[in-house]
Amino acid sequence: MGVPHVFAAAFGVEVNAFSPLATGRHDFAALCHHQAGALGDDVPLIAAPLVPLRRLQAAGQISLSEGMVAAAQPGGLLTRATYEALAGELLADLASAGNVDLVVLGLHGAMSAHGLPDCDGDLIMRVRQLIGPRARIAVLFDSHGTLSAAMVEAADLLICYKEYPHTDIADCAERLIDLAMAILRGEITPAKAVHDCRMISVYHTMHGPMQALVADLRARETAGEALDISIVHGFVWADTPDTSARILVTTNGDAASARRIAREIGAQLRALAGTTHAPLVPMQAAVARAAAVSTPPLLLADTADNPGGGAPSDATWLLEALADAGVGNLAAGIIWDPVATELALAAGPRARLALRVGGKACSLSGRPLDLEVDVLATSDQASVPFSGREWPMGKAAGLHVPALDWYLVVSTLRTQCFAPEAFSRLGIDPAARRVLLVKSSQHFYAAFRAIAADILIVDAPGVLDHDPGRLPYRHITRPIWPLDP
Repeated sequence: MGVPHVFAAAFGVEVNAFSPLATGRHDFAALCHHQAGALGDDVPLIAAPLVPLRRLQAAGQISLSEGMVAAAQPGGLLTRATYEALAGELLADLASAGNVDLVVLGLHGAMSAHGLPDCDGDLIMRVRQLIGPRARIAVLFDSHGTLSAAMVEAADLLICYKEYPHTDIADCAERLIDLAMAILRGEITPAKAVHDCRMISVYHTMHGPMQALVADLRARETAGEALDISIVHGFVWADTPDTSARILVTTNGDAASARRIAREIGAQLRALAGTTHAPLVPMQAAVARAAAVSTPPLLLADTADNPGGGAPSDATWLLEALADAGVGNLAAGIIWDPVATELALAAGPRARLALRVGGKACSLSGRPLDLEVDVLATSDQASVPFSGREWPMGKAAGLHVPALDWYLVVSTLRTQCFAPEAFSRLGIDPAARRVLLVKSSQHFYAAFRAIAADILIVDAPGVLDHDPGRLPYRHITRPIWPLDP
C-alpha cells in the first residue's frame, strides 16, 4: 500500500429534545461553518482529529483531503432542511476527494433532526454507502452522544471522550488516529462490543467513583486488554430510542473479550447509579447560602439554564430569588438577550437606561426583570476562552444595576460562562464580587475554581431539568433507570 489517502470532516450539534430553540443554518454560521479546505490553524474541538492528521500529512505519511467543518451551539432539534443541506455538503466533499482509504469524522453523537432521531448514524451509513466496504471509517464523538446500532455497524472505529468536563479531547483524537493508522497498516483488526446499561444520568469524571472507573478502564487499555474502552454517557435531554448509557469496547480481533469487558464495565457503572454527579442544591437553600456568605465569592451554577445543553440561557428564576433575598454585590452571566444587548450597545458606555432583561424564550425562562442599568462596557465581537480557543458571544455588554448592586453580562449569542474573562472583558471584576452566578453546568469549573471560595450546583427551574422523572420523554426505550425500577 502506498501513501494512504485520508478524508476528514466534522459536523455536529448537541440536541436537547426539550429545548424550544430550533437549530438552523444560522446557528452553524454563528459558531462554526468552514467549507472544504477553508479551515485555518484554529481547529475547533469537534474537528480535533485534524491536528494529528495534518501532522502526518506534513511528514509525508498520508495524503489528506479536508471536507466541511460545521458545529452549532447546543439547542433544539435541527430543522430537517439544515441537516440534509449540511450532510449533503459533507458527502459532496467526500465524493470530490475521489478514492479514499480512510474517512475520519468528528461528530457530536447527540444530533437529531425533525423526523430523524439518529443523524449521526444516518451520516455514517451514508458515508459507508459512498465509499464502499473496503475503505475504513474512524469516528471521534462526545461522551454525551448516543451510540446507535447504525453507528457501530457502519464505522470501523468509534471513540468518545472519556472525561467530563471534556479535558481529554486532544488525547482522544491522537488515540483515534494512531489506531486508525494501525488498522490501515494491517497491524490490528478491530472487534467491537456494546453493553447497554439501561440508564440515563450525568457522569462527572473529575472526582469520586467515576474518576476511579475511568482510571480503571485506562489501566485496562494500557495493559493491552482492549484497544479502547469508551463509556458513552448518553444525553439525558435527548429523547430517542437509543438514549441510554452504553459501554463500547474495541479489541484487536477478540470479540469474546470485547463482550466480557463491556459487561464488566457496564456492571461497574450500574453499581454507581445515583452517585455519579455532584449533588444539586435546592434553589432556596442556595439563595440562603448566598445571603449569608462569609468568604466570597460564592459561585452558583445555574445548571438548568446551561446553553451548553441547549437551554436558552435567559432564565430569571434564580436571579429573582436572589433579588427577593436582598443579595447584592453579585455578578451574573452570560444572559442571552439580543434585544437588551442591542439597546445597551446603542446607548454606549456610561449611559443609564431602563432595560427588560431575560425571561423571554419560553415559559421555563421565568419573568423578565425590569432594571435600571448603567452600561459599563460593550463589544461588537465578544468571546470567552475555553479549552485553548475563543468561543463567540456575539455582541455583548457589561451592565451595573445600582439599585441591586448587581453586575450583569448580556449577549446576542448563547454561550456558556466558561471563564472569568466573560466578566472581566466587559468591565466587571468577578473576584471582587460577593456572589457569582454562571450559566453553565460543569465546564466553568476549571477556570473559576481559582477565584471561587465555594461552588454550588443549583437545582433551579429550566429547560435542563436534572430530574429525568420531570422530563416529558416520548421516544425513549423503556424500561430505563431511573424512570423505572
